[in-house]
Parts: sequence; structure tokens; C-alpha cells
Amino acid sequence: MLAGPAQGATPRVKALCGQVLAGFSHCNSFAGQVAPHAARAASTGAPYTPADLQDAYDLTDKAATLGGDQTVAIVDAYDDPNAEADLAQYRAAYGLPACTSASGCFQKVNQTGLPSPLPSANAGWAGEIALDLDMVSAVCPQCKILLVETSSNSTFSLLTGVAEAGALGATQISNSWGGPEFSNETYFDSLLDPLSVPITVSSGDDGYGVEYPAASARVTAVGGTSLEPAANDRGWSESAWDGAGSGCSQVIAKPAWQHDSGCAKRTVADVSAVADPDTGVAVYNTYGGGGPWWQVGGTSAAAPIVAASYALIGSAASGPSYPYEHPSSFNDVQSGSNGSCAFQYLCNSFVGFDGPTGIGTPNLGGSGDGSTAVTNSPPPSTPAPTPAPTPQPVTPVQPTPISPLLSSVSVSGSARRTSSSRRARVRVRCGDGPTCSGTLTLQIKVHGHPRRLGRGRFRVSAGKSAWVTVRISRWYQHYLKRKHSLLVYGTARDGDGTLAQASFRLRPPKHRKHRKHRKHHH
Repeated sequence: MLAGPAQGATPRVKALCGQVLAGFSHCNSFAGQVAPHAARAASTGAPYTPADLQDAYDLTDKAATLGGDQTVAIVDAYDDPNAEADLAQYRAAYGLPACTSASGCFQKVNQTGLPSPLPSANAGWAGEIALDLDMVSAVCPQCKILLVETSSNSTFSLLTGVAEAGALGATQISNSWGGPEFSNETYFDSLLDPLSVPITVSSGDDGYGVEYPAASARVTAVGGTSLEPAANDRGWSESAWDGAGSGCSQVIAKPAWQHDSGCAKRTVADVSAVADPDTGVAVYNTYGGGGPWWQVGGTSAAAPIVAASYALIGSAASGPSYPYEHPSSFNDVQSGSNGSCAFQYLCNSFVGFDGPTGIGTPNLGGSGDGSTAVTNSPPPSTPAPTPAPTPQPVTPVQPTPISPLLSSVSVSGSARRTSSSRRARVRVRCGDGPTCSGTLTLQIKVHGHPRRLGRGRFRVSAGKSAWVTVRISRWYQHYLKRKHSLLVYGTARDGDGTLAQASFRLRPPKHRKHRKHRKHHH
């Protein structure tokens, strides 16, 4: 048996994907490298193994025999070139049955459902893909896996991938990504209308607040917990993770199956699973350096865990109303907080339904204590709730027209410096499909609104990367020097309409020290 990750001190973790503007999505995961050791059967702590997750969520018996007739789809942006090879290593390390493309168990396609050309590779999203594949394998080892890699991280491109996963026969679809809400989410929701299978979406990793598409009423929004071994009947305890997203959508109407009063519109989340990076899961990933074993967290881990657990009960879990109709199939999470809010249940876990953990975490043996009841009154030590604030305006985004096969362009998220001549160089990568040619726009947020720093043109051959030079205005160069560092959003727009975005830190040029020349006396 191959070596699995060692347990020990909590590793230093980093976000795999940077922030994005409305209309784009980032992956919701954090990873820290851990040392390998011999794979173990019983848990003594994180990083958690398949046996740990199956035991924590009462899935061990079902996972041994069920799921062979189910196909769990993973939808992510960009390509992980090592996806199948790394998946094989993870499954071998824990004695799980092989799942390969040769056997028909594993399939990788682009967003049009074809095996080639594949999108451009991206190290951050490759880590996300590895996490998703490993979590489906951990919870439902018998399940088939469909990986759909989209051309870019635009939300429209990703939702096109979700629709394609449904067309290819997926029985559950997991999505570990999201971005800021925007005004025409209902248009994007129409891409999900034809789908009649469970769609799980991570709720976000920035604490109290809502992302799209977790806000969609057509999906199951998955929050996050901290999971610890415990000396109780279950053997485990959970509390709300402080990074889990939750709250009220600003756009999506309240679905009929939600009855809480703190949100006039859609409430996030519906259910939850382990997400705290400090109590994270074991993942095998070799693309992008480091590793190969990582301890990973984020609600990105929770979304595929819930999707795979749904696969173990098949069509019984038919959609987002399932946990509200079957609360005993979930463990109620009754402690923990992810921030401050007007109605306390939206950012604190109490008895019954709450924002950070929803109905609760999977207990598909039916012995859970989940409840749809809402505890509106906070503990005595907490101030009484105040009326919910008026939702702020959201940024409108126009969807890209549907194309048969888009190019795949990605923007590097590595920190950069401007030159003394006010130029910033950013790397752009093109996938294996059509040549990428278009514009790269750099923006920052000033008082919450995007402001353009500059724009440059790019032309990159398929499968290659190139540096793109963008001239920064003189005013913003001075602004950058005053601030010392700015979070910059780089948006690439290809000629065929493909949009991609990454964020990175931009710093001013290094100050050059002038040497003082000594006078020589003769």
C-alpha cells in the first residue's frame, strides 16, 4: 500500500484561488503541504482519510457496496494534467478500487463534452480538481466520476459545464466555486432549468456573506464545519467553521421549501460537511509543485462530500428540498459562528436550521437529529437581533453568447511589480484549442467600484504562455506608491468572447539606493 499523509501539527495553508469580481468564480479551498506516512485505518486527527469521513457521516456500510450505478460529476475551471494519475495514487493509498478511464469509471472532458482539446492548465484550480476527485472517491468508492473542465473561470463558462455534465448523464453534480452576487443571476439560473439531478455548491470561505451560484434556488448550498474525534456515541463532534459562507441572497427569491423569517430572499446554506482547513482532509496532488500530500479545507471539500453521500442513496436525494423533507438524515450542528449578523441564526449555529451549517451534516442512516426549526432567539449573552440591513446594489454582468467551442485563456495570479516606466507584465496562458488573441484589462477596486489601471493586447499560441505588458497611468502609479501594494484583477477577453480573471498583488518598483561616491585626495 502506498504512503498516505502524516498526522501532526496543522500545516500552514494558503488559498488555492484568488478573489474575483462579479461574473467570475474562484475555487473555495485552502491547502497546506503535509509529510507522507503509512496509511492508517483509525483516525487520531486530521488530515482525514476515507475511513474517517465514512465513519463521521455514518456511510461506511453504504460506501462498501452502493454507488456503482451512480456518476458524480465534478465541474471546475481549467485543466489538471495529472488528474487521473493523482487520483490513482490517492485511491491506491487507501485501498479503494481503481477508477480509470480505461475501465470507464473515470472520464475527463471539456465544457462541450469532448475529450479534447482541453483547457489551459492552472495550478490553483488543479488543486481544487484533486480535492474534488479525492472526496468523491473517499465517500463513494464505487461511484463513477465525470470531470468537466471549463474553458475559463467565468461563471457563465462554469455553468455551461454544469449543463454539459447533466447532458452526459451525471446523477449528481458537485461545484466547489463561486463569486460575488450580481443582478442577472436569474438569467444564469436558466442554464440549470433542464437539470433534474442534485447539484451541490460550496457556500464560500470568507465567513458571513453569500456567493453565487450557492444562492441559486436550483442547488444545494453546502456550508462548512470543524470536525473533531469525540468521546460520544457518534465518535465525532462538529461546530460551524468560521470561514463558511452564509446569509441572505440579494437577488434570488425564497424557494417554497425554506421557511425561515430572517431572509426575505434565499437563505444560504442548506447543509454542510467538514471544511475547516485545521481539521482538513487528505488530498494527493502533484501539479504545480509541492506535495504530493496536502491537508485541504474550505467548503470546496464539503460540496463533493455531500454530492457523493447523495450518490449512496441514489434518486432518493432528488434536489435542494431533500434535507428539508428528511432532516433526520442529517446531524444538527449546534455551536460555532462565522461572523456577526442581524438575525443570529444566520451567522451562528443553534439547535435546528442555521446559516453556516443549514439542516446539518450527512447522516444517511436516518438516525440524525437535524431539524428545520429555526432558533431566532440568541443566547442571553448575545444582544437582541436587529432588522436585517437593506441589500446593497449589485454589479450587472452581461452573459457571454454561447459558442460551440471557446478558446481557453487563463491569467496568472502571481504577485508582480511595475517597472519605473509604469509597465506591468502579466503572464497569460492559452489552452490546447484555438489560438488566444484579445485584450488584458487590469482593474482595482476604489470605494467598492472597479477602476481601470490599464489595458494591453495579447496573442498566444495554443498550449503556450506569454507575457503581456500593460501600461499603467501616471496617476495610478503614484497611487500604487502611496499604497505600497494593490489587489489587482486581471481580466482577459479573447476574440471569441471567452472571459477569464485572476487577482494578484501589484507592487511599485523597488527603490534603488544611490551610492555615495567618496572624493579621493591625491
